[in-house]
Amino acid sequence: MRAFVTFLCLATAVATVASFAIMQNPDERALLTDDDQEMLELLEIDLAKKAAHDLAQLQTVDQALEKRAPSGTGSCSVNGYTSECCGSLSFKVLWEQVNLDACVLGEVLPDEYGIRVRLNVLGQTIIDETVSAHNPPALCSSVPGVKLASVCVDLSDLEWENNNFSGCVALLAKVFGATVLNVDLGCYSI
Repeated sequence: MRAFVTFLCLATAVATVASFAIMQNPDERALLTDDDQEMLELLEIDLAKKAAHDLAQLQTVDQALEKRAPSGTGSCSVNGYTSECCGSLSFKVLWEQVNLDACVLGEVLPDEYGIRVRLNVLGQTIIDETVSAHNPPALCSSVPGVKLASVCVDLSDLEWENNNFSGCVALLAKVFGATVLNVDLGCYSI
């Protein structure tokens, strides 16, 4: 009986890890890096060695990933055609607590009807892309030193009227491809 329970818990944990790894939203630009893929494979091997009690504790990870943490808030400032919105992210990756300070710098490009988006996390630029100002996809990137997690910039409510541009910015923290935290940084008008 104990062997069956161990097998059942192991199968549940591996299925959970695998399902979150492939649940990426197709509208988002993100793929698992080679390092993240390698970490998933090592995690599967590690799970095979765990006792039933340890695996039962991992089942709580599945429940935690299905619930979004309450949204936090951030702040935005504007200077010319540029806005900067900053905030903090705090979430867990398995048993490790991750705390990140992040800023999104958005530069409106009127001639291109686009936006240059830069995401700085822990003092490093991890996203630097130009996107359309009309329904841009969420932009995601892994965070150096944080395995199995990514941070996404989600631009919403974008409007371009006359010479005025406005929109809102949120940061999403993802673990195994599932959103675990949504932080609304704020809105801006340029």
